[in-house]
Amino acid sequence: MRFISIKKITVKNIPLLLFIFTLVIFAYKMYISRGGDNTFKKKEEKNLEYTSNNNTQEELSTWKTYNNTNYRFVIKIPNLLLERVYTGQQDYLFFVKFEENKFSEEKGVALGVTDRTVAQEVEKIRTDMAKDFSINPKESNIKVDGQDAVRIDYEKVGELEARSVVVVRGNDVTISVSTVPEQIERLIKSIDFY
Repeated sequence: MRFISIKKITVKNIPLLLFIFTLVIFAYKMYISRGGDNTFKKKEEKNLEYTSNNNTQEELSTWKTYNNTNYRFVIKIPNLLLERVYTGQQDYLFFVKFEENKFSEEKGVALGVTDRTVAQEVEKIRTDMAKDFSINPKESNIKVDGQDAVRIDYEKVGELEARSVVVVRGNDVTISVSTVPEQIERLIKSIDFY
């Protein structure tokens, strides 16, 4: 088999070169789609290895990854939610809401970063939520990315929808994530400190 020299590229050889180029691109895409050598993708796969819901892995794969490089964590967020960053929000170092809109199919998510401890943040949430939710929440100790965390579940009250909040500490900050109970488990599984 003779290789085509760059000097000998002619109009007659262009279809063969296009075929080879297409074949290389196809092989590369297949390599990447099957895992390839992508360290970040392997971290995402680690977070998807659970079976609390048969559809959870598929649902998470369609969610987008939110990467906070300042506080070094990633979390999966439902697609098509509008991201709004709030400054000076209730003594949080950082506060962002992913809000519903006419295109989104999922419920909104709120995420706060603070230098308070987990216990202090849980107490703050209890105090803040007591204004709207008259029923005491259900609290449970859980693990998030190997860290001790607290999950707080509020039942629906009147017009207010049920809420679930997870509070976890990593990288010397505490993050609290709030959404509806139907989405909280997927969010918990996707949190990864780096």
